[in-house]
Amino acid sequence: MRKYGLPFLILIAGSFLLLLVREYIFITFKEELLTILTVLLLFVFGAALNDHKKTMGDTWLKKMIIMFVFIVFMLIYMGVINFNFLTIAFSTLGFTNVIWYMLFIYFGYIFFS
Repeated sequence: MRKYGLPFLILIAGSFLLLLVREYIFITFKEELLTILTVLLLFVFGAALNDHKKTMGDTWLKKMIIMFVFIVFMLIYMGVINFNFLTIAFSTLGFTNVIWYMLFIYFGYIFFS
């Protein structure tokens, strides 16, 4: 149940939370809040997919690097950071929302691996 049930419950609860924010919260930065909540939901979903087996090389440095890259990619996705060469490279590669979402899930998955 834990291996398959927890990620499913995270998706259901996160979707319900996003629905509540969309319908009942009226603030000026609502779209940014929804984007941040979506990215965090995808990260937690990816972390729930991992088996969380401890290894000898499980260091805090690896987690800090992953979180730094995750935050930079989240800021690029939100448009806060804009590098022209990255924008051109991502548009050439065809970065759409689906690829961004898969990347955020991957960051959650590798955070505990």
